[in-house]
Amino acid sequence: YLLLTYSPNNLIELQRSISLLFFFLLIALGNYAQLTTNYLLYGVKEGLSQNSVHAIYRDNAGILWIGTQDGLNSFNGKTFTIYRHNDDDTTTISDQFILKIIEDKTGNLWVGTRNGLNYFNKRSGKFKRFYIAPEEKHIFQSAYDDFYILDDNNLIIRKEDAYLLETQTGKFTKLKNPSNKINNWIITDTYSSWVVDGDNELFYIPDVRKGVFQSLGRCPFSRINESNSIYSVPYRDRFLILYNPILSKEITVYDTHTFSIKQHISLPGYINHVSVHNSNEIICSTTEGIYSVDLSGKITASGKQTLLFKDKMPDNILTTFKDNKNNLWIGTSGNGFAVSNESFNNFGLIKPPVQNDIISCIASKGTTIFAGTRNGLYKIENFTEGNDAKIFIPILTGKSITALTIDLKDQIWIAVLKEGIYVLDKTNKLIKIINPGNRNPQSTVLHLNTDSKGRVLISTTMGFFIATSIYSTPVYFSATSIKYPLNGNYIMNSFEGNDGSLWISNNQGLDVYTSDLKRKYSFNSANDKNSFLKRTIITAVTQDKAGAIWIATIRNGLYKYFNNKIIHYTHNSGLASDVIYNIICDNRNRIWVTTSSGLNIFNAVENAFNTLSSFDGIPNAAYVFSALSKLNGQIIMGTSEGLLICDADKIDLQQEKFSASIADVKVNGQSIVIRNNHLDIIPDGKLIKFELASSPAFYSGNIIYQYLLTGQNDEWVTLPQGINTVSYTGLPYGNISMQVRSAGSINNLNSALVYTISIRSKAPIWKTPFFIFIILTTIIGIFIWLMMVYNKKKFKEQLQAILVEKELQRERIRIGRDLHDNIGSYTSALIAGLSRIEPENIKQQKNVSDLKEYGANIMGFLRETIWMLNAEKLTLTAFSDRFKSYMMRISKNYPDIDFQFKEEIVTEKVLQPTIMLNLFRILQEALQNACKHASSDKIIITVNHNGILFINVSDNGKGFAEENADDHYGIINMKERAAESGFEINIISNKTGTNINIIENTANASLFPQIEKS
Repeated sequence: YLLLTYSPNNLIELQRSISLLFFFLLIALGNYAQLTTNYLLYGVKEGLSQNSVHAIYRDNAGILWIGTQDGLNSFNGKTFTIYRHNDDDTTTISDQFILKIIEDKTGNLWVGTRNGLNYFNKRSGKFKRFYIAPEEKHIFQSAYDDFYILDDNNLIIRKEDAYLLETQTGKFTKLKNPSNKINNWIITDTYSSWVVDGDNELFYIPDVRKGVFQSLGRCPFSRINESNSIYSVPYRDRFLILYNPILSKEITVYDTHTFSIKQHISLPGYINHVSVHNSNEIICSTTEGIYSVDLSGKITASGKQTLLFKDKMPDNILTTFKDNKNNLWIGTSGNGFAVSNESFNNFGLIKPPVQNDIISCIASKGTTIFAGTRNGLYKIENFTEGNDAKIFIPILTGKSITALTIDLKDQIWIAVLKEGIYVLDKTNKLIKIINPGNRNPQSTVLHLNTDSKGRVLISTTMGFFIATSIYSTPVYFSATSIKYPLNGNYIMNSFEGNDGSLWISNNQGLDVYTSDLKRKYSFNSANDKNSFLKRTIITAVTQDKAGAIWIATIRNGLYKYFNNKIIHYTHNSGLASDVIYNIICDNRNRIWVTTSSGLNIFNAVENAFNTLSSFDGIPNAAYVFSALSKLNGQIIMGTSEGLLICDADKIDLQQEKFSASIADVKVNGQSIVIRNNHLDIIPDGKLIKFELASSPAFYSGNIIYQYLLTGQNDEWVTLPQGINTVSYTGLPYGNISMQVRSAGSINNLNSALVYTISIRSKAPIWKTPFFIFIILTTIIGIFIWLMMVYNKKKFKEQLQAILVEKELQRERIRIGRDLHDNIGSYTSALIAGLSRIEPENIKQQKNVSDLKEYGANIMGFLRETIWMLNAEKLTLTAFSDRFKSYMMRISKNYPDIDFQFKEEIVTEKVLQPTIMLNLFRILQEALQNACKHASSDKIIITVNHNGILFINVSDNGKGFAEENADDHYGIINMKERAAESGFEINIISNKTGTNINIIENTANASLFPQIEKS
């Protein structure tokens, strides 16, 4: 109307009207919240190599294989691995464009591409290329998109003709055609076959290897025009499903045993692709969605997939595949691939009207759900199963709601941040604002609950309150209260048990009061000494149908308290996290646990936790404290993404059983081949990395692995959750084994299947016993040769020394003989001549006597010299005895002197003649000096040998000045002779006598015995 009557005067009014119109339009659009479509979509953003998916296959190990226009992808539920063509590497795939993927009996893959057929060994990661004609490898396009694995692991390949590939030999054999114009040819895994030719005739071939066939007449499914093809797939061994892709909305079921049409089935949209799942279900992709068809003609929409591609082009869906877990995988043109499961329908997410709003609290009454958010309070009426369209009706906007409950009078208690508690009547009219106990208005209400007596339980950051009505003064519980004490003032949650007792969760522990408010239990959690709750915050409590109390904590996981017994559950027990937000018991007596890392359900039958995540149909969203409720058989959870609704009664839990394996072994980053669970390796100085895997690969929780390497670990080693690699720098040499097992929780590891590979860890050649033997033998040979060379040289030196010594000995003997024959004879003659002289007076008599004495001394010196020259080697004892004899002869000339000779030879010693001669002359000099010049009456000579030779000559004479000792020619000679023989002389002289020490080694002089002075 304003537009029709537009004038400058109503411009402002027009602007207001348009703004108001848009406002109501936005409100209307925002208040219509639809349950999210239950599927997961994967594309380039998630790691897929390219978004056009032509082939999907999930192998027996649970790994998903996706063929795109730009590479082959493997997907383990978390990460993608991409395989692409490389012109310089013939072990890569023959072409980027993937058309078909199947698995053979050995667990390896056959991959058809735009150019070439490929055999992929999953262990080695290598491809082997096959071409029917060798020239195909040199052209751009020779598609392999129609081939089958047979029972004997051979392949049938369909191109213009059909070929049998013997996989063991790589030999191709062309099969006989029933017609020159084949439109469609289907071959089963038992070699039986059906053919539709270009003239629309149907043939049956019992065994394509024998080439015998029979005509079944006209094909019961006509082509729409001459250019299109009739496609068919085998169904339940006796039926054919025939259809015209893109051009028809109908499939025909043909019975090959009775040669008759079973039925025609019409579909809402044009057919793009048909596949058969487990021989009992037909999956039809159409322009109107994906349908599951059975033989009765019943058509059922495949989950929410009817909405997934409803508005896309007719050829948007390229392929479908349903695995043995009933997951439906859909490959699309340009949108990546998607997966859905019937169990996805058990979950739904309702997003709040305001974008990015968070559901903070939930309450229900009848079939109405109330949801509090950061931006207001809403309700959803007629909250019934199967009602996809959920309407958010605003009750209170512009307020941040922290807690919510409905009392027995149907009054709604709403905790508004920093404002208190709003109480609304049945018509949603505000009747009162309550500030609990007139306490600090800034305190936050964290949780509201109504017990069976109609009392409202109020949990706040400043204590706990119980209100009997909106007009009564609430009863106050706190840490400082005498009548109603608590462990802490920060109250997280309250729960009413089956007996009416109140369980109050707080930051310092858990307090329990009876229905008439008498204290029953108190469990303090402030430290690790007061109770079984150790150093944690209690977040929530629930009770199962057997009466057991379940206690949630902020860091210690979950406790089960029953009959005074405690069972403690943590992430090692299968929990997604030890940080628990809330817990609730469903109608089937299972405990639902919201954590910081996901949703867990405790299955009492198997005593295990199941972790649910996006692959179970749950959207990726963070859960909120206290936002958990139950309505009939449904569990309702508040999350960061909206209201999560789960049809709990329809969820059947079964503990996932895993089969661990070693997916890959890398040595210095390069994969090596594992053949028949056996591995040969030279690990010395290399980094060996084992990559572990589990079947099924898709698991909603984190898999826990254990491994044991014989020769390295004596016990099983547990890897942290989410870790699936083990690395070693080198391995023990010899025959060892690597064993692995996996489970969803540590409790289930002991019963898990063990996968083992045997490893022959070979030492490098330089560490093998044979090599070491050769090296040792060589070293010993070289050592023996060197010893022989050395000994030979030593022998020559010794022989030379013996010869020299013999020559010296002969020379000494000659000299001794010359001395004896010449000087000795002349000296004897001189003494004899002196004896015949008759002195005339006393003076002459003295001179003659002196000359005779000199001659006698010369003869004595001569005898000793000749004796020593004639000896090759002398012992110390012989030397000592010889000098003792010499001293005794000398003593006759000095009757007034007491001569003593002490011999202390502990060990014998052999002396060379030259050394002994020098020692003898030193002792002679020392003895003659003592006799002639010392004026002593006592001379002691000591010979001591106990490893080191020590000789001492001492007297008790008048001594001499030591500073003048070096001026005496005799003393100089003594020192020179000693130095020449390797000895040292120490002379100590004073007025009480003289000590002469002849020491073999002055470094050990302190070891010699001290000689007493005379």
